Amino acid sequence: LPLRDCQVQSTPGLPDVRITIMADGAPVSYDAANGIVSPFPSPVPTEAQIVTVMDYVAAVGMGRKGLTDVVTVNGPRIVSVPYVIKVWLYPGWDSVSTMLQLNKALAALIESQRFLGFSHTIAAIEGALKVGGVFSIEIDSPRGDVIVDTNAVIVVPSVSLKFAGHSGFGPLSPSS
Repeated sequence: LPLRDCQVQSTPGLPDVRITIMADGAPVSYDAANGIVSPFPSPVPTEAQIVTVMDYVAAVGMGRKGLTDVVTVNGPRIVSVPYVIKVWLYPGWDSVSTMLQLNKALAALIESQRFLGFSHTIAAIEGALKVGGVFSIEIDSPRGDVIVDTNAVIVVPSVSLKFAGHSGFGPLSPSS
C-alpha cells in the first residue's frame, strides 16, 4: 500500500529525528448509489510500511541518516471529527439536486484536507457549501475550527448532511 504523506521533525542540537507517515487509501467521494460520503480510509500505516521507511532511512552508506541520529518512524495521531450539518434552501430550489451537489462538494473538501497537519476550519466547510440555492447552513459538528499539529490527521468517520427545509422569504420587517 502506498503512503499518502509524511512529516519529519527534529530538534536542532539533538539526535532525535521523528518521522510520521500516513497510509493512503481510496479517495473520499460521494457514493450517489447509497446516498453517502464514502468511508474515510484508515491513515494508520501497516507495520510493514513503518519497517520499510525505517530500513530506507537507515540504509548504510546511502547518506540518508547521520551516524548519531536516533530515528523513529510512527503513524499519525488520529483526531476523529464527524461532520453533522443542516442545510436550508431558498424556496423553489430543488432539494434533491442541490443536496447531491453539496454532498459532492463536501466529499471533495474532506478529500483535499486528507493530509498530516491539515486543520479543518468552519470557513472551509461553509465555503464548500456556498452554492446557488443555499439560504443557510448550521454546523453541529465540528463546533469550531479543529486545529492539529504536523503529526496528526483529522479523520472524518461520518458525514451527516441533511436538508432542513426551505427558508429565506418571509414577511418584511418594519423599517425603523
